[in-house]
Amino acid sequence: MKSRLSALIGAAILTGALAAGCTSDDSGDAGESTTTTSTSTAPEHEGMGVAVKGDGFTLTVNAAYETDEIELNPSGWKAGSRPTETSTARDGGKFVVVQTEVTNDGRTDMDLTCGFAVQAELQTDPSASYKPIDSLYLVPGNPECNDQLGAGFDTTMTWVFEIPKNREAVTFGFTDPEMAYDDLTFIRLDKLGEKPSTSAKDPEPTDAPGAAAGEPEADAYTPEVVPEAQPDPEVEQYDPDPVIGFTGAPSVDSPHVLDKEVSNCGDPSIHEPGTTFFTDGTSGWTSTCAAQMG
Repeated sequence: MKSRLSALIGAAILTGALAAGCTSDDSGDAGESTTTTSTSTAPEHEGMGVAVKGDGFTLTVNAAYETDEIELNPSGWKAGSRPTETSTARDGGKFVVVQTEVTNDGRTDMDLTCGFAVQAELQTDPSASYKPIDSLYLVPGNPECNDQLGAGFDTTMTWVFEIPKNREAVTFGFTDPEMAYDDLTFIRLDKLGEKPSTSAKDPEPTDAPGAAAGEPEADAYTPEVVPEAQPDPEVEQYDPDPVIGFTGAPSVDSPHVLDKEVSNCGDPSIHEPGTTFFTDGTSGWTSTCAAQMG
C-alpha cells in the first residue's frame, strides 16, 4: 500500500513539472509576438476652391494672399464715392486677405460686415488664431454696413487679418456664432499666394487701320478729362463709426444703427458675448462688444 502511494505522489509531481514546462514555453512565444494597433487619423480639412458646409451657411475660399498694404474705402463716405485709401501693416506685420463666397443656408437675414453673423478666424503656424480687422465694410467689394444677405442668397465677402511676418497662415475657420459659437469649420489655405499684380503694360503703338505707307498719321485721340466728383455738402454722410446692435430681445430685434454711445462692454465671465452698457443707463447687444468679448 505504501509503495502504491509513493508511486501516485511521484506521478503527480512529474505531471506538475510537465505542465509548468508547457506554460513557460507558451509565455516565451507570447513575448516574441507583436501586436499591431490600428490608428485612425482625422480627415484633412477641405482646401481652397471647394464649397464647404458649415453651421448656418456654405463658404468657398476663392483666393488668399499676403500683402503689406490693403486698399480701404474712406471712412464716412459711401463706397465708391471717393478714391480708396492705402492702409499699411504695422512694423513686423503683414495682412492676409481671404476672398470668399458665402451662401446663406439659414432661415433669416445675415449682416456680414456690421453684425456678428459670421465668427471668422485665421490659424497660423506657429499655432495662434487671429480675428479679422475692424470695419470690414470698408473693404472694397464687401457688403455695406447693415446690408442683409437673405436666406438662400450668396455674395462675395473678403476677410482681412493682420498677423506677424514670421507666421504662416494655415487655415481659415468660420461658424455661425448663434448656432455653434467657437465650434469652427476650417478650410486649408493650400493655395496661399502673394497679392495679385494690378499693373498692366501699356499697349504697343500700332498703325491706324487702313493707313498706307507715306500717308500722314491720323490725329491721336485725346481722352476727355472728367473732373472728379465732389461730395454734396447738403447730403448727410453716415457716421464713420456707427454703433451697431439692438436693445430688444434677440428673437424680436435685429442689429441696426443705434443712436447711443457705448459706456463699456460686459464681463465675458458673467455676460453673454456682445453685452453692452450705454451711457444713457440702458443695455443691449453691439457688434463692437461681441468682437471684443469673443
